[in-house]
Amino acid sequence: MTKKSLFKKIVSAVMCLTIIIGGAFAFSGCDIAYKNSKRYSEKTIAVVGNKENREVVTLNEVMTQYLNTYQTLMYQGYTEQEVYEKALEACVKNKIMVLESKKITTLTISDENDIYADVFEQIEKNLDVYEDEIRKTLGVEKREEVEESEEKVVFDGQYKRPVPGGESTDRGDTALNNTYVAPDKETNYYRYLAYLKYCDQLLRYEQIYDKHVDDAQVAFNNEVQRLYDAYKNQKYVDEYMTYLKQQIVITDEEVLAEYKNMVNKQQQKFAADGAYADTVSKSSNFVVYHKDSSYFKVQHILFKFTDLAIDELESHEGYISQKGAESDVSESLINDFLALRDKYALDDVENKLIMEYINPNTGEKNKDDNGNDISSTITLANFKAQINAIVEAYNAVVDNPGATSVEKANAEKKLLKDFYALKFSYSQDSGVTNYESISNKIGFVLNKDENVASGFVKEFETTARELLTEYNTNGGKYTIKYVATQYGLHCMIYAGSFNEGLVANTTVESLKSTYVSMVSDQTVYDYVYEQLLAEKEATLINETYANKYNEFMANDLIDIKVSEYSDLY
Repeated sequence: MTKKSLFKKIVSAVMCLTIIIGGAFAFSGCDIAYKNSKRYSEKTIAVVGNKENREVVTLNEVMTQYLNTYQTLMYQGYTEQEVYEKALEACVKNKIMVLESKKITTLTISDENDIYADVFEQIEKNLDVYEDEIRKTLGVEKREEVEESEEKVVFDGQYKRPVPGGESTDRGDTALNNTYVAPDKETNYYRYLAYLKYCDQLLRYEQIYDKHVDDAQVAFNNEVQRLYDAYKNQKYVDEYMTYLKQQIVITDEEVLAEYKNMVNKQQQKFAADGAYADTVSKSSNFVVYHKDSSYFKVQHILFKFTDLAIDELESHEGYISQKGAESDVSESLINDFLALRDKYALDDVENKLIMEYINPNTGEKNKDDNGNDISSTITLANFKAQINAIVEAYNAVVDNPGATSVEKANAEKKLLKDFYALKFSYSQDSGVTNYESISNKIGFVLNKDENVASGFVKEFETTARELLTEYNTNGGKYTIKYVATQYGLHCMIYAGSFNEGLVANTTVESLKSTYVSMVSDQTVYDYVYEQLLAEKEATLINETYANKYNEFMANDLIDIKVSEYSDLY
C-alpha cells in the first residue's frame, strides 16, 4: 500500500471514529459509551520520529484539530474528507516541530512556571463547571464570576521597532511553582466540593484502565501531568517558532523596495473611482500615496455619560440624538434638552460623566505610581488643568517672536504627543489603550468639503471643521475645543492634513525621517519594516512546516497506524 493510499485510509478511519465518538458523548450518562470513546480517543493515530526521539499523535488530538478548523475550512469549500486530512497533517507537523525544538531548546524555570500556570488555569476552568452544577443542584446562589484580568498596558511615548522573534520572555525565575493549591473547605466550601467531585471523576476514569489506581489524589496528579505534557509540547513549538523568527534579517534595500511596492499598489488601486476616499476615510488604513489633499485628521478624548445621565437625558421631553436631527418636538424643548446635555457634559459639579484614569506608568486604574487610590482627584477640572498646561507650554514657544521654525515644529509635535498621552489615560473610546494601532495614531479622518458626509454625529463634525478653520486662519496654530454629543464630552484637537502625493520620498533617508503621525515617533521606515517582518515570519514558518514535513516523510519518520482500527469499518 502506498503512503498516499495509507494516508487516505487512516483519514477515513478517523472520520468514522469521530462520528462514533461524537454520538457516544451525546449519552454522557452511559458508562459504556464513555469507555468506548475514551478507549478510542486515546488510541495512537501516528508516530513521528525514530526510536530514540518520537512523538505520538492521538485520535483525540486529531479530533480537536478537526473541530477547531471545521467551520472555517468547510466555508472555504473544503470537503469533510479534506478537513480531516488537514487536521491529521497539522497534528503531525506540530509533533515534528516539537522534535525539532527539543534539539535546540532548553526550557527555563520561567518557561516551566508559564506551563504550570496554564495547567492550573485549565483546572480552575474545569472546577467552574463542577461548582456551577453543585450550586444549581443544592439551590444556592450562583458562583461569583471572576472577570479575567486584563493585561495591564503602560504608555511608552517612545516607539520601539519590533525585534525578530520578540523580546526574551525569561523572567529569571529561580523557584519552580508546580504545586496546585486545592480549595479550602472552610473558606470556599462549594469550590471544595467541586474539587472533590472533579478528583472522584478523574479516579473513575483512571480505573477503567488501571484497577490499581485507588486514590483520587493520584488520579488528579495524573491529570496534572497530562495537561502539563500538552502545554509543554506547545511551549516547545512556540520556542521553535521564536528561534526561526530570530534568524530573519531585513535590510534597508528590502524596506525601500517594499515601500515602492506599497506605493505602486495604492496608485493602481486609487485609479478606480471612490477607492481613495473609501481607503483614506478609514483610519485603520495607512495610506502611503494620497491622490489629493482633501482630507484632514482630528484626535479626541471621550468622557462618556454615566448610565444615570443617559437615562435622564433620554427621558427628557426634548430628547434628540444630535443637533440638527429631525424631530416632531418643539424647538423650545429641544433647546432645553441641548442646554441640559451641555450642562451634564461641561459642569464638573453634576458628576454626570464617567471619570476614570489609567496610570501610564503602571497600567493601573485610578492609582498613582505607588498604588494609592486617587479616584477623588480624577475630575474634569483636573483634566482641563492638564490640557491647559500643555497648551500654555505650546503657546509659549509659538507665540515667541524669537522661536525658530524648528523649535515651533518641535512644540507642535510635543503638543500632539502630550494630548495623545492624555488620550491613553482618560479617553473611554474603544481600543484607546492600544496606542500602537494605526487607528489611534491617525485619529479620525474627515473630508475638508463639508458637503461630503463624514458619518460622525453633527456636533463632532462641526467642531472638527471649526478646528481646521481656526488652524488655517490663525497661521497654522493649534487649538483645543470641547463639545457635547449623545456619547458624552469630547475634547478635540486638529491633527494635520494629508498632502497630495507620497508620504515620503523613495529614499531610505526620507523613510527614516518621515513620521507615520505627529503623535508618534514611528517612522514610515518603521511601519514598512513591520509589514515586511510579519510577511517574512509567516513565509518562514509555512516553509519550515512544509520542508520539515516533506523531510520526515522522505525519511520514513511518519508512521501512520491504520491496522488498529480495521475492525471498525
